[in-house]
Amino acid sequence: MDPAAGCAELLAALGARPPRLGLGYRTRTRAGWDTGWHHHELVELVYHHRGCGQVQAEGGAALAYAAGDVELHAPRVRHRQPGTRDGEDWCLHLVLPCRWPAALPALVHLPAGAGAFAAADLAALTEHPGAELPPAAALARDLRAGALLAEALAAIGRP
Repeated sequence: MDPAAGCAELLAALGARPPRLGLGYRTRTRAGWDTGWHHHELVELVYHHRGCGQVQAEGGAALAYAAGDVELHAPRVRHRQPGTRDGEDWCLHLVLPCRWPAALPALVHLPAGAGAFAAADLAALTEHPGAELPPAAALARDLRAGALLAEALAAIGRP
């Protein structure tokens, strides 16, 4: 598995056709609480705004996360997240114009500071889930979400 090659493949596809934001939401996490095994049909970008715990994709080892960390979950891959400290996650579900590259792992973890994630953009995209927007505002929203995904991919692809 070559994450840098997978990032390059996905970035090339996104350059031709940007992703769309399927859903943006915030979820509180609790110490001792576990999301249980679940999956999403879309790519999930999770920004751990506060709190800490572990995240695990099916068949993989559990990874510790802390405030400021980001994860990308491949579509349709089961994962779970037990919390060890109360917190809040900001989540984006993204519709990709292509398949998830085989060269990318199903769970990608970025420690805080690995990318220049714009907290203001993440906040705006997760504040009012399901809000109906005029076409120009919807396009701007999708482009902001795509820029956050591109930043994550750029951070993964760095040596």
